[in-house]
Amino acid sequence: MIPTTVLLDEKTAEFYARVAALAERSLEQVLADSLFKLAGELSLEAIAARGCAASDPPRRCGLRPGASGTGTIQVLR
Repeated sequence: MIPTTVLLDEKTAEFYARVAALAERSLEQVLADSLFKLAGELSLEAIAARGCAASDPPRRCGLRPGASGTGTIQVLR
């Protein structure tokens, strides 16, 4: 994995910390889930922009299949 730093402003960090508390999940998991969902939405937009349906095979649309979302986020305080 490639280490990546995400800087959140105070209000955004408070928001995600509150969501994590309400969902009874770690802040890291909430952030990872949010980023993974955004990546999926952006992927669907890219597929649509190429004139392909989401059900088309990736190679038909000029895309290469990638790894599944199995990253880890570590919160530094």
